[in-house]
Amino acid sequence: MRDKVVMQKEYRGRKKKDGTSSKYIGVSHRIRSYGNKSRIEQYAKKTWCSILCVGGNTILRQWYATEREAALAYDKCVIENNLDRPLNILKRVK
Repeated sequence: MRDKVVMQKEYRGRKKKDGTSSKYIGVSHRIRSYGNKSRIEQYAKKTWCSILCVGGNTILRQWYATEREAALAYDKCVIENNLDRPLNILKRVK
């Protein structure tokens, strides 16, 4: 257990890569690259990744063309799974 806590603290201290941050929670910008040139061209349009993890399990990891689309997907997943997480664009209905 102690090793896990130490690893988490080290991870928190890491610096983000330039150009990968987003103004939205759960969204990051990445350049997808594969060995095949046609695949690179195919995926070049989808560079925003929406990621949501719960209890160490990834329940959402999808690629989108725009930062806003990825943020909306994150929000929808949070609402559908009734998670107590902050939302980016959508609002909760009580």
